[in-house]
Amino acid sequence: MLVIRTLVRATCRLDRPGRRHPGALWSQLDRQFFWRDGEYRKLAELHSDYTVEKFEEVLGAPLLRRRSEDRRWEELFFRGQEDWVQAVVPANGNTVTYFSVTSCSASFKPTFWLPEGGPIKLYESTLASAGRPPFSLYPWPLRFRYAVYASSPHAYFEWYSGGHAWSFKGFAWGFNGVCGRGASANPYDFGFFNPNVRVGMVSRLPKGMKTRFREGVAVNTYAEWGLSTGYLSRWPPLVPIGVDEFIVSNN
Repeated sequence: MLVIRTLVRATCRLDRPGRRHPGALWSQLDRQFFWRDGEYRKLAELHSDYTVEKFEEVLGAPLLRRRSEDRRWEELFFRGQEDWVQAVVPANGNTVTYFSVTSCSASFKPTFWLPEGGPIKLYESTLASAGRPPFSLYPWPLRFRYAVYASSPHAYFEWYSGGHAWSFKGFAWGFNGVCGRGASANPYDFGFFNPNVRVGMVSRLPKGMKTRFREGVAVNTYAEWGLSTGYLSRWPPLVPIGVDEFIVSNN
């Protein structure tokens, strides 16, 4: 892709009489074929504990806002061409407590890096491969929350929160069935039933789930939260992580 892009740029610089302005031609080609690179760069600029203004500067105005049921939190949803960004702020606050990115296309593959860890590339990483090196190197365990619902999309997430080396932040990654139908292992092959929510430490999963199930679940969502949550070790959703079925189906 990089070679193709370089050749196109070189072609656009050839200035021939009567041809369209090369800069305009490149802009059109860039928007049509290489726009994802620009979106990846935008997402790489965002982190928890940034202000709402920073998110709007990078992503534009949110498509919608909504309050949590207890009225303590507000969600902002930014819609991309093939992804959704969710930002959560305290009611009447200005600091993004945590945010998530969900890819709704197997062609949209932004990469996120964990502190002292490996990359998480949406739709290429799996639960088993995301975030390496092994978390056994750190004193806090890698945890999971796998949810199978009777009438709603399944959701499988793993998360970790750490101390100074991790900037006192928490990170989660996983599969949001709203935007990834068919991209995960069949949970019923591993003893799940409807409805079924399992929470615990990855190290204590049965062997089949720790290996074959996690290897079969493609990661399409990344999330992080920071000091503004006030309690790093809890399961992150002040509201559920990621875009939900209602928002996707109505927008």
